[in-house]
Amino acid sequence: MFDDHRPRAHAPVLDDDPDPTGTAGGAAPLRRGPAPRLLVVDDDPSMARLFAHLARCAGAAPTVCQSAGAALARTDLSHHAAALVDVHLPDIMGPALVLQLRAAGLAGPIVAVSADDRGGARSRMLQAGADTWLAKPVAPSTVLAALTRLLAPR
Repeated sequence: MFDDHRPRAHAPVLDDDPDPTGTAGGAAPLRRGPAPRLLVVDDDPSMARLFAHLARCAGAAPTVCQSAGAALARTDLSHHAAALVDVHLPDIMGPALVLQLRAAGLAGPIVAVSADDRGGARSRMLQAGADTWLAKPVAPSTVLAALTRLLAPR
């Protein structure tokens, strides 16, 4: 067998992802121009890695923040095509974060993700400006389909 000593591409291992920020690797579909940027805000590291991986599979370049404060501290929010936001974050609740992301210039679709709809969390997120809701547990294929649809060139 011929070996040209070039690195081989391997599917990322989510539990041992060497790039938890989601800025490298992944199996993105071919597209012209730069990949759309997706803001991922989730305080659970394993969920953040999974969402970043799925974003790359959908052809996006994920920016992962593990708190609302970290997301709001970014100066490039208007450059993100969309966001995927956990509803329950340790520093700011989802509806307040969505309002602040919109005020900071994020104009693209926002996907809210939560296992909890007690007290009308879903309706509060949608009223605050989220575009869609995914209930946990959510199948990776469902997240991938939603991201692919939201990030499709228009």
